[in-house]
Order: sequence, then structure tokens, then C-alpha cells
Amino acid sequence: MVVAVNMIDEAHQQGISLDFKVLAQHLGLPVIGLSAKTGEGISDLKEALHRVIKHPEKMRVPHISCPPILEKAFIELSEAVNQSGIDTCLDHTFLAMRLLEEKDPQMLVGNEKLKAIIKKCSRQLEKILKTSIPVACANCRFSAARGLAMEVLHDKPVMEDRLTKQLDRIFLHPFLGLPLFFLLMLLLFQGVYGLG
Repeated sequence: MVVAVNMIDEAHQQGISLDFKVLAQHLGLPVIGLSAKTGEGISDLKEALHRVIKHPEKMRVPHISCPPILEKAFIELSEAVNQSGIDTCLDHTFLAMRLLEEKDPQMLVGNEKLKAIIKKCSRQLEKILKTSIPVACANCRFSAARGLAMEVLHDKPVMEDRLTKQLDRIFLHPFLGLPLFFLLMLLLFQGVYGLG
């Protein structure tokens, strides 16, 4: 898998730069910046895809920091998942997190022992955390995403386009904006029919 970050040209115009190396390290995947409009980065994307197809690597699930009580529960459940013999290519800790979030996981059909362990663990965690497991897990993911964004995004001050700002101030004025628009349309109409 390769992550392609599009519209990188727009980001540069806004003074935003991304640290693709740091992002790739966190995600465990190659990250390529590109612009579909200008074609920038397309060749890098093709090369990265070619490398991934030729030499596939085992995907690494990014670590998401959670409260210690949740971390401990994920580890215990991942051991239970491992012992239950569920055949999956997913990371067992990630799978444990997903199984805790779902109310009735289809993957556990016929595995009543693991279902009971998950239900018991879920009740205990909700009592301790005083919130539902999906909300707690979502908060963990949002916090991780916010932290990652702060780490990889860098803003640079951009010179303001004064002409555009002044024109916007005039043409988007609450009272003068519409009359100016109609005046311009009238002049355009007169100009087109005057020349014709």
C-alpha cells in the first residue's frame, strides 16, 4: 500500500509543507506528495507502487496511544484472540481494539468463549472509563491524528495578495457588492451589443 497526498501544489501556495519522511515512519507506508493538476510527483508514485509490488512488506499497524487501562485490555484481548485460533492477517492488538468497538462482530460467530471475554472486558472498561468503548477508541485515534498532524505539518507565512484582498473588500461589500455586480453586468451587456 502507498499513501498519495494530492494537491501538494495548493498546500505550497498556502505556505503549508509536509514532512513526508516522518509521516511515512509513523504510518509504516511509503508516502508520496503529488499534484494531479501539474503532474508533479506522478513518477515518484509510479516508482513507489512498483517497489511495493515487487517487494511487498508486511504492513505495520501504527501505534495509537490510549489510556493505560485500554492498552492493557487490548494486550489481554490480543492474547485471547491469538489463543482462539482466529485466522487473520490483521495485527492482533488492532483486531482486539476493533472487536471491543463492535457490539456483535461477525468474525466471532461460533466462538462463544471469546465473545464472552470481550463482553465482560467491554462492560468493565465502560464502567471504569464512564464512556462507551467506541467513543474512547475514537478519542484515542483523533488524539493520535492530531499529534501526527502537528508533527508533520509546517506552516510558513505567505505574503498576502493585497490586490485580491482590496477587490474582495469592494466586490463583497454587504451594501455595494450587488449594485457593483449589476453595474458590471450592464456595462458588459452594453459592450457586447455595442460592438455587435
